[in-house]
Amino acid sequence: MDFLGQLLAAVGGALGIVLILMRMGKSFIEKWVETNIETTAEKSLSKYTNLLERRTKAYELILEKEFEYFQCAANFMSNLVLDIQAFPDYFSYCNGGFNEENYQRTKSISMKITSNAEIFTRNIILAQSFIPEEMYSTSLELVRNLKYALYQLNAALEMSRETLLPENVIEPAFDCQENIVKDCGKLSAKIKER
Repeated sequence: MDFLGQLLAAVGGALGIVLILMRMGKSFIEKWVETNIETTAEKSLSKYTNLLERRTKAYELILEKEFEYFQCAANFMSNLVLDIQAFPDYFSYCNGGFNEENYQRTKSISMKITSNAEIFTRNIILAQSFIPEEMYSTSLELVRNLKYALYQLNAALEMSRETLLPENVIEPAFDCQENIVKDCGKLSAKIKER
């Protein structure tokens, strides 16, 4: 019996030690697992936070560039409509004969529109990546029609220096004027849709 008692005491002591070691091992493993999970979660969270911040910044940049384009387009169109409305005055004046003052004023407006159109064209090209394709094409169509109208106007202006203008010379300039105002309306509507 003595042997059995000693065996049981040894086994019991060993089991006690094993239980203590298992509890310590369990707490170490729990801490290790929790630390790894927290580290992995923090890394993933940091990674996705950085990704979200980058996407947000990129979207803000796109919106900022798009808004700059909208401001440029609005300024260009408001100036353009006002300037274009001044053109018929010249043609109604010069049908009674050539008038140098009105000619110079109209020529000056034409040059101003040409300069503004060049600036607007640069802004269209710069904003191409940031604005929708249909807005881009509408903007280019406006500039294209404007250049054609200016060509018609300048031809009519030069003819007015030499002779009274026949209706077939004045009408294309007025038709182009109407097309430009319509193009401005289209572009303005596309901007409002956005």
